[in-house]
Amino acid sequence: MKFVIWYYKQPPIVKALFNSCVSAFAFIFSAIIPNELVNSLQIFKFYQKALIYIGVFSLVFISYFLAFVLFKSKKEKMEAEQKAEDELTLLAYTKCDKIITDEMAMYSNNCSIEKLFVGEPLNIIQKIVSAAYETFDDYYGNSVNPTERIKFEVTFMSKSYIDGGITIPASQNRENRIPTSLQLRKGRADFYNNTITASIYREARPSIHIIEDTSDPRSGYEELYPNQQKRIQSTIVFPVLSNENILLGTLVVHCDKKNFFRIEKAKFWSELLEIFAKRLAYEKLYLDNLVKTLKHTI
Repeated sequence: MKFVIWYYKQPPIVKALFNSCVSAFAFIFSAIIPNELVNSLQIFKFYQKALIYIGVFSLVFISYFLAFVLFKSKKEKMEAEQKAEDELTLLAYTKCDKIITDEMAMYSNNCSIEKLFVGEPLNIIQKIVSAAYETFDDYYGNSVNPTERIKFEVTFMSKSYIDGGITIPASQNRENRIPTSLQLRKGRADFYNNTITASIYREARPSIHIIEDTSDPRSGYEELYPNQQKRIQSTIVFPVLSNENILLGTLVVHCDKKNFFRIEKAKFWSELLEIFAKRLAYEKLYLDNLVKTLKHTI
């Protein structure tokens, strides 16, 4: 697979050189083998020579055929994955553009000052999280076979303005319920201190964390309540950063399929989630400044 990816990233001149080498090798191989066979098969009878020639031909033919099929299947798989990534990225932008369109409509309708400056940033953060969820659910969660449907949950985790602990100000899942862990957090500011988000807050340079299989002891994933891993089997935790690289929170995507999120795809997942993270960062910074202003005013 890596070779196929390397091959298709090369310029035309490199591809032409490689194809020429393969053709030359095949020509030389097909020219040398018959001569060697002729010289070494003098002692055999005609029908024995014929069987040997047929065997050599079959071996060479099958080898080239299998190599061609393998190369073609790898190429098609790579192209299918690239198409899926392009479609998913386009869907993400479409979802986010709708949020902007809705906001413009609100401004056109002369909304109240209270809604604009107090409730709206939180409302938009929830819309962004919902848009991220819908992007995954629309593309991966609607299989005709119910047993093949992947269930997702998307959350935005950040520091509470009330107790300073990590909390979940916005979330979205298929059942449209608040996360179970958030219910358990009530009155416990340190409840999320052993989560991946907490570890990202402790990092000097926050980076994406991909847990391919939460049941793997090496993953470092810890349950917050019994049987949580049955619902959360693969996850991504993506840092939401300001323009000064200050951590504002994390965008978390869970699903109930092991190895759905792969570390080898970290670059694509980062690019996709950054679409939502940039918009979350803008609203979070706006909200942070608003809270500071209100505190000074009070």
